[in-house]
Amino acid sequence: MKSLLKGKHLLSTADWSDEEIETLMLTTEKLKLEYTLGIQHDDICRAKSLFMLFFEESTRTRNAFECGITQLGGHGNYLTPKATQIDHGETPKDTIEVLGRM
Repeated sequence: MKSLLKGKHLLSTADWSDEEIETLMLTTEKLKLEYTLGIQHDDICRAKSLFMLFFEESTRTRNAFECGITQLGGHGNYLTPKATQIDHGETPKDTIEVLGRM
């Protein structure tokens, strides 16, 4: 699946164009439909770690992300500002840049 979104971080939808958000939504809709039909896509994130940084506790959102990442073959790492240096002055963008190299 080719997309202009490869390597792009979702820190805020304000950083994305309407076209990019629409592409994201259409892609997720397609993947969800195919998963329902039994078509696996566990190769997309195989052997990849994806970091999820949440500023507010969110059981449903966090678990939805973790399930989706697992279904795509990856491993989700759940982070909070308290579990990072963000609470000590590091910016979320700096944190993501460092984690993105792992």
